[in-house]
Amino acid sequence: MQKIDRTSLTIYFLIGLVFCLPYLILFKNFNFTLNLNWSNFFQALVTSCLQAGAVVLVCGTVSLLNFRGLYFFNQRLRRTIKNLLIVPVLLPAIFTILITLSIINPFPFGFTGVTLIFLLTYFGYFFVSLSEAIESKLGQQFVVKELYGISNLRFTFQIVWPQIRKEFLNLSLIVFIGCFSSLSVPLVASGGRSVNFELFIYEIIFISNDWNSAVVLALIQAAMLLVMGLWMRRFSVKSDAVQFNEFKLKSFPSAVTVTFYLIVYFGSLFYFTAAALTSVRWDALDLNQMLLALGQSLVLFSWLAAAFTGFLVGLIFLTYQRKSLGVFRFFLTPSSIIVGFAFYLFFSVGQPFIDLLKMTLGLFVVYSFGLFFNFIAPKLELLEKQILTAKIYNIEFKDCLKSVLWPQLYDKYFLCLSILLLVSLTDFAVIKAVGSQTETLGTFIYNYISSYRLQWAFVFSFMTLIVWLVFLNVLRWGFYVLNKKSKI
Repeated sequence: MQKIDRTSLTIYFLIGLVFCLPYLILFKNFNFTLNLNWSNFFQALVTSCLQAGAVVLVCGTVSLLNFRGLYFFNQRLRRTIKNLLIVPVLLPAIFTILITLSIINPFPFGFTGVTLIFLLTYFGYFFVSLSEAIESKLGQQFVVKELYGISNLRFTFQIVWPQIRKEFLNLSLIVFIGCFSSLSVPLVASGGRSVNFELFIYEIIFISNDWNSAVVLALIQAAMLLVMGLWMRRFSVKSDAVQFNEFKLKSFPSAVTVTFYLIVYFGSLFYFTAAALTSVRWDALDLNQMLLALGQSLVLFSWLAAAFTGFLVGLIFLTYQRKSLGVFRFFLTPSSIIVGFAFYLFFSVGQPFIDLLKMTLGLFVVYSFGLFFNFIAPKLELLEKQILTAKIYNIEFKDCLKSVLWPQLYDKYFLCLSILLLVSLTDFAVIKAVGSQTETLGTFIYNYISSYRLQWAFVFSFMTLIVWLVFLNVLRWGFYVLNKKSKI
């Protein structure tokens, strides 16, 4: 038993060390000399809060007033629409940025432009999550609404709102933190006129070279994100699942709102991609540079996948030992600039191996816990009784993982790897924040976007999706083989 406790403690220490490392590096580089333009500091802080607040306000209001739009469709179509609505928040920011830059011409760079991209990114996620929360907590009460003929507006604000306020606040905090800690969107769409807090730190680092001020600001932002994360945990309420009755809740205007959002996003994506594919001069394609960037992105993914796999096995072992994972929720809201800047300070610049290590660590710290708690942890909770049964019968962890857990978790693990693959192919914000000189496919596409060559950016984004789908099928085949072997 002592050996098991020691192993668990070692896993806690190693995972905690990796995810605390950015903050430890910042503290190490901290000193008390500060040369900061406080006027710009407060302007950037207020701008970030106003941008995130505006996104939350619009997403929340429209979702609350139009959640009935999903019930205009039958159950099968409803599930498909829900999946489509959450695609924008799962896709890397580069796709939403391209869509917004293309459909709005001239594009309003600055506060408005950044806010519009955030709205297009988070609306579907907020809408679906709020609709599911309302359905879970209030499904049976809609029958009463129909029987007594209560108006939709009165029912929404007198019955629905009081019971889903905590879920609404939790969703608002998730979206607020996502906007507040985003670097990729402001990096492209700010136009240098109305920077947000994340971009303000980035400019202090890479333009002003004022590292000490950047450290102070990064620590301030880390404290703010921690406080917001604690609030999010406080108001994160798990709704009780209830039997959902079918009821007449159709709303044509609300259905139009949902349909319009999907047409704007996916219609624009397909239209501008098709237009770009038919209009670019293919003889001008810089194929060698693109293939080099693609190869470096795939190498990055292999490192990232290996790190995530070891990390996941460690967390599953802690679950097997009935250890709490709650402390790790403090790492759910890492800032790209905090993580990137820390590794930029810690590692030297210019060596390919060091560049690869920095990129891997940066992406790993930013994405790993989010993937785990969103996709793996809920499934692990459902398997607790099976894990307990395995321990009662003295089944060792290795056998339990292979025979009991892997066959039931491999699909979620595959989903996480597919997201990490897409991240490796398209991320540019974290990679630029760590100061990497290695060009990946994400930074390659970013160079075209920043120079406003959107047609080529669409072409390369389309190629990225093709590469992603090909490797996804290779991974799927590999997982199918592994899963069949685990059942033999």
